Amino acid sequence: MNTIQSKWDDFRIRAIHPKAGDNQLIEIRRAFFAGAAAIMGIHKDLAERNVSDQAACAVVAGLCDELNAFAAQVGRHRA
Repeated sequence: MNTIQSKWDDFRIRAIHPKAGDNQLIEIRRAFFAGAAAIMGIHKDLAERNVSDQAACAVVAGLCDELNAFAAQVGRHRA
């Protein structure tokens, strides 16, 4: 299913130690959903400003580049 909750459930299983404490889980879940809200805010802003499809695609491509760069930093233990 493509919901934020289902993505959280998958992330929790793959990335968080099973013995993580309740407070840690709460804080990680809040951060996860805050990230999703940030992306939705960017999309909402694009829609409200009525930008062209080409400009919107450029913004989304920039987001992908930013996320890929962060993932690379994580892979090198630098983030």
